[in-house]
Amino acid sequence: FLGTGHMAGLHLAALRRVATPHRVVGVYDLRPEAAQAFAGRAGTQAYDSLSTMLAEARPDVVHICTTAGTHFEPARQALLAGAHVYVEKPFVETQVEADALVALARQRGLLICAGHQLVRDPAFGRLMGRAAELQPVTVVDSYFAFRPPRLDPERASRRALGEQLLDILPHPLYTLVAALERCAPPQAPVEILHTSATPTALHALLRAGEVMGRLSVSLRARPVASTLTVTGAGGTLTTDFVRAIVVGAANEGTSPIEKIANPFLEAAQLAWRSATSLAKRLVRGADYPGLAELLGDFYAGVAAGDCSPLSVDHLRRVTAIYEQLAANVRNAAEAVAVAPAVAAASPTGPVAVVTGAAGFFGRAISRELARRGFRVRGV
Repeated sequence: FLGTGHMAGLHLAALRRVATPHRVVGVYDLRPEAAQAFAGRAGTQAYDSLSTMLAEARPDVVHICTTAGTHFEPARQALLAGAHVYVEKPFVETQVEADALVALARQRGLLICAGHQLVRDPAFGRLMGRAAELQPVTVVDSYFAFRPPRLDPERASRRALGEQLLDILPHPLYTLVAALERCAPPQAPVEILHTSATPTALHALLRAGEVMGRLSVSLRARPVASTLTVTGAGGTLTTDFVRAIVVGAANEGTSPIEKIANPFLEAAQLAWRSATSLAKRLVRGADYPGLAELLGDFYAGVAAGDCSPLSVDHLRRVTAIYEQLAANVRNAAEAVAVAPAVAAASPTGPVAVVTGAAGFFGRAISRELARRGFRVRGV
């Protein structure tokens, strides 16, 4: 393990459900005390450097669980040492870095995987399994509303908010791209048509063949939510990742019976499936949906000399789009909002009388008239 933060702990817990025989042979963190504590939990040894751990422990798999923006170099070192690598999201920051890791892994005959665990969430699998019922698919919507645990969106700095937005962006992005890959024609490129970004929100329009993808991520929107919706000529289905359920009538909704019955059907699905999902979590315990499944597939691929559960094309495609979207968010975070200058009313300008000037529209009209040089008189 490289990194001992929250995600590393989730990895360690998920490994208990991985069927492929394995054991943790070492851990390294920049904070020695954190490494020692994690090593105690994992029943392994803490090392004082990454190079020492790679040379002495000689791991078959390295989990890169460091903070975002610090994944490339340790992943490269692990591959050079002959280890397969599982990298937490975001995989890397740039297309150049992704290409370098892919080329190195291919050269060494090693597997690489990224922390795109929601594509192994059973709810995502059910959605993709039923997407054929909706063909032809026309739109895929990915929506993510998040409440920062340590930041107030109204008071935090623009830069801090922008970095928080980028930290959560990979999940709704990679699920959207994965859905577009499955719903669009094979080999159809995924391209960005439009992007709008602020430090607290990102909206993007993507296209893969004839299928449109809409991405919406917000730090202010409530309630907290994570959904993926597939819409086609045959109806709509939605995966709710928070509840780990799929809801939707999956019909055209054009007949009188469908128009009347669909709301009741979807309400019943939401209530029953939410209750069932909650009961399962209470019995099984809380976990990170899809993580154990993705790690299990990756470890099985390593043991069998097979392929990674995530294709190289998928990793490169997500990284290329992430790089472009991240640039928009960072530009918005660095920008300084400047109020437009208001021209002073000319002492000889025309006089405008506004009735109801104290009201909402009256105030707006008065400001605009003053900006244009009128001397405004309110009644």
